[in-house]
Amino acid sequence: MLPLSRRAVLVWSVLLLVVSIAVVFASVVHSRRAGETVLAQVRPPFDAAAAEYQLRPRLEQALLRAGHDEWSGVYTYWDGENSSRTLLLVPGSGFIARQNSEGLGEGDLLRLGSAQWRDGRIELHDDYVAPAWPLLPQTLSSSLIPLRWGERRYLVGADQLARFARAVNFSGSEAYAAQNGAALRRGDETRPVSGLPPLPAAAQAYLRSQPLLLHVTSVDIVHNEIIDGGFQDVRRIDYRLTLSAGDGIVAGMQLQRDFSSVFDAAEFITIEQVDANAATAAYSDIVTPVGFLETRFRPDPARMDRPTRAELHGPRIGDVWSTGGSALVAMRVRR
Repeated sequence: MLPLSRRAVLVWSVLLLVVSIAVVFASVVHSRRAGETVLAQVRPPFDAAAAEYQLRPRLEQALLRAGHDEWSGVYTYWDGENSSRTLLLVPGSGFIARQNSEGLGEGDLLRLGSAQWRDGRIELHDDYVAPAWPLLPQTLSSSLIPLRWGERRYLVGADQLARFARAVNFSGSEAYAAQNGAALRRGDETRPVSGLPPLPAAAQAYLRSQPLLLHVTSVDIVHNEIIDGGFQDVRRIDYRLTLSAGDGIVAGMQLQRDFSSVFDAAEFITIEQVDANAATAAYSDIVTPVGFLETRFRPDPARMDRPTRAELHGPRIGDVWSTGGSALVAMRVRR
């Protein structure tokens, strides 16, 4: 049996050996992770220009081949401001979305990636998405429903059916108005349509042949904050309205102010819930503070607490909102 002192020395030696091994192992792991981090930092970012350079010829060649997908082509859609955008699409291959409708090679690259059919829809899978301004998000849905209306071909966003229906209700078959929430095949702008567009069954109720008018009975501000508008800070105000309702009003439907003589994408409300004689709706407003010209380039936080135009002239009790309808459109045309 070893003397106690020698036994203690042996135990301490074993412990030191174990600790040394642990330290070496930890150092190796840390070095490996550090190396991976450095690699991630020096790895070049996704080269969108190079990706487009490779993808565009494949898509353009696919359009020239006989027997290509009938929904392949060049489409135009609206960006929510006043500018059109161009979509080059070949289901089964890919897509490229750009600012401007004058030519596929002009303007800024917005999105590109693959496009595949799935359950009767065209699903877009992004490889690249350009940064969007907070107030001007990407308006092209990633799930597109092919819709043939007369001789026109539309791609309607699955989440934009109510918006598309509202555009039809207030502007009839005009190509520009009906692009809201949809992309229209280039060259189809002057092709004839008849009746109402064949929306999916769940969205048919959004279309109206006769307009319905709803009166606001209460107005509540549910959210009020200052946000980054990209160019300057602005105020966003979310309202909840209660309106008189009757037959034909359904949840999800979008209404427009009755005094609007032309289609205005900014002035609308979305019905959230419908009871026996009333409906609740959501309305959002993005406004600049009073004194906009004085604070445009150097926003003064103190001014942000002053009343905004929306607070002074926003939705009021007694306001009238309309569903629109083809009869209303026909009346405007006759005028």
